[in-house]
Amino acid sequence: MRKALSAAVLTSALALSLPAAAQSGMSHSQHSGAGMHDRASWFEAADRNDNEQLSREEFRDFRTNTMSRDQLATYRADRRTAMYSPVDMTFTKLDLDKNGTVSATEFANAPTIAEKSTNTATRTTSDWSNPDYVTATYYMTVRPVDANVIEGKPVVNLKGERVGRIDRIVRTQDQNRYYAMIDLQGTPMYRPGSLPRDEAGVPLDDVLLFRDGSSVMLSSRGEEFLRDADARVIENPETVERLYQI
Repeated sequence: MRKALSAAVLTSALALSLPAAAQSGMSHSQHSGAGMHDRASWFEAADRNDNEQLSREEFRDFRTNTMSRDQLATYRADRRTAMYSPVDMTFTKLDLDKNGTVSATEFANAPTIAEKSTNTATRTTSDWSNPDYVTATYYMTVRPVDANVIEGKPVVNLKGERVGRIDRIVRTQDQNRYYAMIDLQGTPMYRPGSLPRDEAGVPLDDVLLFRDGSSVMLSSRGEEFLRDADARVIENPETVERLYQI
């Protein structure tokens, strides 16, 4: 049976490092606290069926939904498949007993393995074992929590500029896709062609959380959705209180 953690425990278990750019205008105390540098905690989060083993699919989900500072600028949810090949190579190296899974011991004792995307558009090398950021989708589904964990939180772009705040999480009824509806709070740069709108939807996979969860960052693709007047037309969305699967 899948373990259910409280919002507070999950936030602590997935504590992430805040980028310097996003600290602009925020006090140090707002973003201080214990960082997430414990492989055991990451393993527990990634072990979605609680059998103390990571399948290839679980490891792939973990790796393609978390990223280091080096990967932040190039991460885009629509390019994650480019990471499958190097991530699968890492999985094979970690699976020392060749049984098709990675145990907690293998995960904890593994040497640092750098991964490089095979997609030249996202070619970066990073340490998989020390991710700094996590997608909102993964954060909310590794141990299901209510959407209000991130609702109401401020949102910044990659430059640390204030975008707005998350109003709610919705799901499209036609394609079953999740979006974060962002209250733009009158931000003029996200009103293309002087479009009179107060909110816009961004794919939840392109909404990134860092350290203490007090703020949220958009990937470059997420910001593109805000700038494109035609990309976020969501017909009759269903408000979501909790996510159970990616």
